Amino acid sequence: MLHAPIPHPGRSPGVSACVRCLGRRHDHLADRRRRGPRRRRHRPDPDPRQPRPAASGDPDPGLPRLRPSRDRRALAGPGRAVAGPLPKGSPVSDQALADGLVAALKAAPAVTAILGQRIYARSPRVPTYPCLAVSRTESRVVEGEVIEHLLTLTCVSKFGGPEEARAVVAAVRAVIHDARPTIAGRRLVNLRVAYADVFPAAERELTLGIVRVRAVTEPL
Repeated sequence: MLHAPIPHPGRSPGVSACVRCLGRRHDHLADRRRRGPRRRRHRPDPDPRQPRPAASGDPDPGLPRLRPSRDRRALAGPGRAVAGPLPKGSPVSDQALADGLVAALKAAPAVTAILGQRIYARSPRVPTYPCLAVSRTESRVVEGEVIEHLLTLTCVSKFGGPEEARAVVAAVRAVIHDARPTIAGRRLVNLRVAYADVFPAAERELTLGIVRVRAVTEPL
């Protein structure tokens, strides 16, 4: 069917448009004016009080994720993140050292007065705040069968400020300074706190306290 062309109001007299096409365009513009501008759907923020779901391969499903800055990673020193090959026949004593530190902290009244018995060698699935857990362990061979261990203790507080986390970090540092944990198959040569920090977590209600422990062990 042929439609009679009419002159377009915004064009020269020689240019014409279809009556039906102009009607459809007018209806489309009127419909958009009635609907108004498009609005993006707002996704509600997750509740920080609920534990985040465990991701595949996540070593700490219960504690907040830590993203240390470049300066903090540099404090660990070169070559600390990559563990060297352990000598043959030498047991990997990272877990034994973590268990020994946890036992020493649970026996310290200054620490249990704040945390109770919520001190873990592995991060709990559903933590109760405040708590302290060994969140990371590393080891590398220094010379022969001498092994250097780096353990990161993470304190999580929901006190509403940094005071509680600072008290936990100070108590943990004092206990580790004099601690001599027993390690199966190894002898403890040196144990000291290499780094400590307190800062707010991504969830504003939580405060994190980090204590990085350096230990050197040798075979019996």
